[in-house]
Amino acid sequence: MTDLPLAPEAGWNSLYLVGDWIDSGDRDNISVENPYTREEITSVPAGTEDDVDQAYEAAAEAQTGWAEQPPQARAGVINAALEFVDDHREEIAELLTLEAGSTRVKSEAELGLPAE
Repeated sequence: MTDLPLAPEAGWNSLYLVGDWIDSGDRDNISVENPYTREEITSVPAGTEDDVDQAYEAAAEAQTGWAEQPPQARAGVINAALEFVDDHREEIAELLTLEAGSTRVKSEAELGLPAE
C-alpha cells in the first residue's frame, strides 16, 4: 500500500490542499469540541474562499484522469483506502468518539468493529 498523507506526523493543525500539507498561516482556526464534555480536542485551520477555489480546480482536473483509469485501477485505489481504514480502525473509532461526543460502542459499530 502507498503511504497516505494522513500520518500523525503530518500534523492535524495543517491544511491538506491540492496534495500537500500546508501550514495554517494566518488563517482563522476552528475549535473542535467534544459535544458531550464541551472540552476542546484540537483546533483546525479554516479554509478560505481561495482554498476552496484551488481545491475545486484541482478536483475538476483530477477527475478527467480518474475517469480515464480502467475500473481495476480505480478499484485498487478504493481498496487501498479501505485497507487504510481497516488498519486504523481503533484510532478512527477513538477520534469518532471524541469528535461526536458519542459512545465507543456506537463509534465501533459505525466502523463495523465487533463489540467488546
